[in-house]
Amino acid sequence: MTSPRSRHALGRDFWLYFSGQLISQVGSSFTRFALPLLVFKLTGSATNLAVTTAATFGYPASPSR
Repeated sequence: MTSPRSRHALGRDFWLYFSGQLISQVGSSFTRFALPLLVFKLTGSATNLAVTTAATFGYPASPSR
């Protein structure tokens, strides 16, 4: 049986991991939203906006297996 202290440490590690993943997902979501808008503002082209949007949603950042 594990001691209460070691269970607390495992819980802390989980919440640190969970918090890090949450922050990462929020940052990825902001980037996925802002990048096409930035491309549109810099180029003024709706075609470039569409291509950028399709590219950000079409290809994952890392390969899933």
